[in-house]
Amino acid sequence: MWSRFTSPGVLALAVVLIVLLVIWLRSRDIRAAIGLGVAFLLFMFICIFLMIKSETPEEQMKRKIEEMAAAVKAQNLDGIFLHISNDFHYGPLDKPGLRGHADRVLNSNPRGLESIEVWDFEKAEVSLPKGEEKGKGKIAFKVKPKGAEAPGDMYFRCIATFILDHDNQWRLAGFELFTQPNNQPVQIPQLPAF
Repeated sequence: MWSRFTSPGVLALAVVLIVLLVIWLRSRDIRAAIGLGVAFLLFMFICIFLMIKSETPEEQMKRKIEEMAAAVKAQNLDGIFLHISNDFHYGPLDKPGLRGHADRVLNSNPRGLESIEVWDFEKAEVSLPKGEEKGKGKIAFKVKPKGAEAPGDMYFRCIATFILDHDNQWRLAGFELFTQPNNQPVQIPQLPAF
């Protein structure tokens, strides 16, 4: 959360606040006090705005999962894969391999996958980047595929793994599926086994 407040503009305003405070403490000048008050109000406004408007890693992961589900319904492969990292792996599949399978399933007749419902998001686990290590996150949620190749009324618990890519965007790097309510690991039968 504190990373929102480390932008150069916020840090510069904090320095201005400190300088005005020192000037006022030394001189007790009314102009310095007014400048300090204005700078303080501006600083507080920016901080409140950043807290309200900034997207947390958890919010970004959830939004991207929902956008991928919407892209499945719209048959928009680019919309799906916009949120998948180049470092993605699911068993032996990488991002291009998954895209090839997704293209076949979405463009089959009848559609092998018409839509995906996602709900019941759990609290995400997030570790921010340290040195050369990328940020990592996991978020669990319920998912139900619908379509010709979907398993009837069955739904799953998905644990999605995200990484923070070089452009500061969280993207899907892998996932695990578990049957519900038994919570047994399951692989997608249309994809290569691992």
